[in-house]
Amino acid sequence: MIAASIDIGSNSVLLSVSEVDTNKGLIEELVSESHVTALGRNVDKTGELSKEAMDETFEALKKYVEILKKYEISVESVPVTATEAARNAKNSRDFFSRVMSELGLKVKILSAEGEAFYTGLGVLSGKEIKQKFSGQREIVVMDIGGSSTELMRVRTSKGVVSEMVSLPVGSVRAKEWFDENCFDSKIQKIFSEYNLARFETKDLVCVAGSMTSLAAMMSGMRKFDHGKLEGESISFSDFSSFIDKIAHFSGEDLSLRYPFLGKRTSTIIAGARLAKVLIEKIKVENLIVSTQGLRHGLLVEGRVLDQFIVTG
Repeated sequence: MIAASIDIGSNSVLLSVSEVDTNKGLIEELVSESHVTALGRNVDKTGELSKEAMDETFEALKKYVEILKKYEISVESVPVTATEAARNAKNSRDFFSRVMSELGLKVKILSAEGEAFYTGLGVLSGKEIKQKFSGQREIVVMDIGGSSTELMRVRTSKGVVSEMVSLPVGSVRAKEWFDENCFDSKIQKIFSEYNLARFETKDLVCVAGSMTSLAAMMSGMRKFDHGKLEGESISFSDFSSFIDKIAHFSGEDLSLRYPFLGKRTSTIIAGARLAKVLIEKIKVENLIVSTQGLRHGLLVEGRVLDQFIVTG
């Protein structure tokens, strides 16, 4: 069965068109699209999605609708979700009403628990991850988004999230905190308010744009290649050294060395530094890269469950 899903994140808008095995829950991806629109930019300050961010997100969704038409997939059948920025912005529902009326895409705002649930399903839909952890009862997954970071324990047998926490910081928020010279104090406040010891692990599965981009950078890629990254293992020691190396790179340096970053050049260093402090906190030794995430979990489930939809 060929199906599609769209994930409207706080930093990027993602589309997957995939062939889904409904019996095994595995996916063969046919199309993977990502547009960085930074929908969550300045939401903490203004309480609203900016016109520029909404316009860029709308244009990305418009392109995705054209791709859906090529595969003869009806927009009504496509699960479309939004996450942290949409939960917090006063005008997000007005924006999604426009998306529905003009593009036919019905956007549902996910709870933090919903993000974790679908991300866990997505990660375990990848063959490499499933094989690598076949003898393990649970895995710990970290999903750094634009405005939030989810840490979760996922049961490998069913993809059920047994425990999770949603931290109010992602790559976009982290950049704003660095610009305001308050990153360290904000992170320490998070560490004092959230018990992260329950997520301590030797091996951490890392998903979403910041971590997969950093893995691609470490591999020396100039063009992003999902296939070469899925299941790749990176020692925290090597990761930490790489973050220290790029910490003072300018946007121009990043663009020249890693052209695939595109607009992500503005937040990748902040995302990297955030990842480093979180990974240190939970005592990780090895990072395992997963290029499967929330949008793939939506395909495995095939719908957005009512219990995970934020209303109001």
